[in-house]
Amino acid sequence: MGSDSHLTAPNEMMLELVQLPNGEVALRPADGDGEPLVTIRFSEQIQKTFGEQLQGISQSMVQAALMMIAEQQMAHWQAQVLDEKPAHYS
Repeated sequence: MGSDSHLTAPNEMMLELVQLPNGEVALRPADGDGEPLVTIRFSEQIQKTFGEQLQGISQSMVQAALMMIAEQQMAHWQAQVLDEKPAHYS
């Protein structure tokens, strides 16, 4: 993100977390169009160890990343509001 760019709220998009045939877990638009936004690849050892739990682990990883992004954007927006000079002082 460039420091001179203004952040705007993105359009809403329905996402799905799916396991691909190669074993990777992908976050992609629910309509299935385009390439995945994010892919997570676990080693064979981790796949064997955690098995079906990998879907939940992947979901937690994606949720943590989205929360971090949301918190950073909120802090940036709040900083912009605090930096603006008021039109009128009371």
